[in-house]
Amino acid sequence: MPRVAGLPVRRADGVGASGRLARRAPWRPAVNADDPSAVAGADDSPSTRRLRLQAEYHEVLFRHSPLPVLVIDPRWNRLVDCNDAAIAIYGFGSREATLDINAAVVSPPVQPDGRMSAEAASAHVAAALAGVPQVYEWRHRRPDGSEFDAEVRLVRFGPDEAPLLLGSLVDITAGKAAAAALQRLNDALETRVAERTRDLAASNTELAATVEQLRRTQGELVRRERLASLGSLVAGIAHELNTPLGSALLVATTLGDDLEELQAQLDRGELRRSVLEAFLAQQSGALALLVRNTRRAAELIGRFKQVAVDQTSEQRRRFELAEVVDEVLGTLQPRLRKTRHTIVVDIAPGLTMDSYPGPLGQVVTNLVMNAMIHGLAGRAGEIRVSARELPRHQVELCVADDGVGIPSEHLPRIFDPFFTTKLGEGGSGLGLHIVYSLVERALGGRITAESVAGAGARFTVVMPAVAPRAADAR
Repeated sequence: MPRVAGLPVRRADGVGASGRLARRAPWRPAVNADDPSAVAGADDSPSTRRLRLQAEYHEVLFRHSPLPVLVIDPRWNRLVDCNDAAIAIYGFGSREATLDINAAVVSPPVQPDGRMSAEAASAHVAAALAGVPQVYEWRHRRPDGSEFDAEVRLVRFGPDEAPLLLGSLVDITAGKAAAAALQRLNDALETRVAERTRDLAASNTELAATVEQLRRTQGELVRRERLASLGSLVAGIAHELNTPLGSALLVATTLGDDLEELQAQLDRGELRRSVLEAFLAQQSGALALLVRNTRRAAELIGRFKQVAVDQTSEQRRRFELAEVVDEVLGTLQPRLRKTRHTIVVDIAPGLTMDSYPGPLGQVVTNLVMNAMIHGLAGRAGEIRVSARELPRHQVELCVADDGVGIPSEHLPRIFDPFFTTKLGEGGSGLGLHIVYSLVERALGGRITAESVAGAGARFTVVMPAVAPRAADAR
């Protein structure tokens, strides 16, 4: 039977000793204190006792280490010793069965990285024998065919003429399984994220198309709302013109009849001086009435023309705020006459603005109509329109009523498009939204609403006296 060369042992007193190991006999790192033959003839000196204690210490440390530890004879590629943890992890059942195997038996033919086990093992052994400690992962196989992964540490020790290899294992099977499971989970998660991202991108595209469609629809509704407002303005002006034009027509008709009668008397030679004087006196008053009514009609037409031009063209110009408000409220008189509402205007003359009278008039119209329809709702009440100049060239315009007020839960939404409490009753939900858009975009200001239930509502517009140039680029 081949023998392993003697291993050097250094005693505590520095004296060298040597032992002989059989090829298959368990290797001992020092003299086995439990073997009487190993210490036969030894004296009981203190140095011997220290040596025996040291041997026992290394034996316990080696044998009962929780890490599997192996001693390999590279000349025969066999295990010459192992501890209890190695016996347990390899699963051969006993020390004798474990030491009776060739090192190649505990490895599958091919490692997970594709290398042949025999070639890879030879490379690691050669490197370790050359004095380079090896640390690597290795797939092992048990007698029952099950496999486990371990981190192997391989170092050389012993004399040059008969070197041995000390190997230790750390079982990383559970860790690798957990890492693989985590990787699968990450892969699945990435797949789900990619799918969700695609779904989200598709949803965003669809949402963008929907928003664009809603924007176009909203723009069309706003345009129709403005046209409806203009139509209401036309109807109001027509009603206003009916009175002065009707009076003028009556005066003109009466004047025509009187002239015919006067002409007939003149033709018959019956025209007397007294009759002519009475006719002239009577027609002087009629003519004054005719002039007054035609002027009133001309004023109404001029006002209508200015308001209509402002609302349709949205041209920027300088104007007095009081005049624009008066013109706008004048167009609402036909509707106001049918109610018991009172409008109070408190705007000092001379408050001049360089802005957009059309959008501003639309704001006043919508706020007053909102007060009539929602705030006062058929009851008698007062609508107050006031304005004042603020520091830093700002203007504050307020429209307030003493009506029923706005419920607190509705206040945050009153400027939202299509929000209305009159759904199905003719309300479009765009009146206050148009106000908000005109104030924010065209007039460069901001609008706020305050209300106390049962105590009315107050809308406050704060805007620059000179509209920002950004509004010109709309």
